[in-house]
Amino acid sequence: MSGAETMGLRERTRRAVRRELAGLALRMFVERGYEATTVEDIAAAAGLSKRSFFRYFPAKEDVLFGDVEDLAVQIADEVRTRPQGESAWECLHAVLREWEPRLHTAQRDLDALRLIETTPPLRARLHQKRDELRALVAAALRERPGADLDAFTADLLTAAAGAALDAASREWLRTDGTADRAALIDRAFAALAPAPARTAEPRRFRLDAPLGVLPVPEDHGFRNPAPSDVPALGDLMWRAYQGTPDQADAGADVPAAIEEIGLLFAGEHGRFVPSASFLAEDGEGRPVAASLVTLWKGVPLLAYLFTSPDHVGQGLGRRLALASMHALADQGHELLSLAVTEDNVRARRLYESIGFVPHVPSA
Repeated sequence: MSGAETMGLRERTRRAVRRELAGLALRMFVERGYEATTVEDIAAAAGLSKRSFFRYFPAKEDVLFGDVEDLAVQIADEVRTRPQGESAWECLHAVLREWEPRLHTAQRDLDALRLIETTPPLRARLHQKRDELRALVAAALRERPGADLDAFTADLLTAAAGAALDAASREWLRTDGTADRAALIDRAFAALAPAPARTAEPRRFRLDAPLGVLPVPEDHGFRNPAPSDVPALGDLMWRAYQGTPDQADAGADVPAAIEEIGLLFAGEHGRFVPSASFLAEDGEGRPVAASLVTLWKGVPLLAYLFTSPDHVGQGLGRRLALASMHALADQGHELLSLAVTEDNVRARRLYESIGFVPHVPSA
């Protein structure tokens, strides 16, 4: 057996033992309490000596954080190899979204996460590990081909990315692990995304969907909006658009968004069609998503489709759009159009999945 093969076997064995110790320690911490469980207890339960334990972990609190050091190096390496045209923030989002489940293995377990959150030595060790990781990632950001980042900006972006992961973890904990963790990370990164410097209006293009090919609709349970809904819809739109490529469309603040919805109802973007517009409500009757349709030069236009950040990922946007499409088909319309921002990849994918295609001008 070669030296490389021997070292590979030894390293795999070492990692297997570390995983076994980590799982054993977590069960003992949960059952007995962190402070009441000693290194001697963990080692004895694993059939090891105390000295052997310290060959695998430098301290008791390290047993819950696995191979964070190794993962940090791998994450930094991946940051360096991301596409050159990708912004630093997009790079962090893509890499950390993929690595987050492995970054803190213990956090995939609710008991472990609660233990870390409520035990000061573990929280302190977690923050130390994260600081080390962030330093490596910030350096890697500056080393990317074509990167033009100063140390301050790299540190700031990396710290913001860490805050996004922390917020997603805490929300996941509050939901007892029922929330979609990847969706929480996407939401956090969208909320903290740096506003792009634009020298011109965002490029938009038209999509059309035929209305005569839809399957028989299910009872959607939505209601048509009324003028009294304008303030709530404005507030909802402003919150929904924050951190998206369409953020400017909602205006500078909630009153500006309310004014925009009022103009829509008043016919600023073509005659408003309440019978083909719908809103979804929560259990307390508050709007959480809406599709708003107008007639622009005689053609139905999906002027706005938005969902509260708290309800993203539940399929409300798709169901609302389909409800509007069915209502328009019942009214004898054959086509629904919309304008989508080129950078809004998420919206484009939704629309394309329900039959929208790029507009082809008539000859």
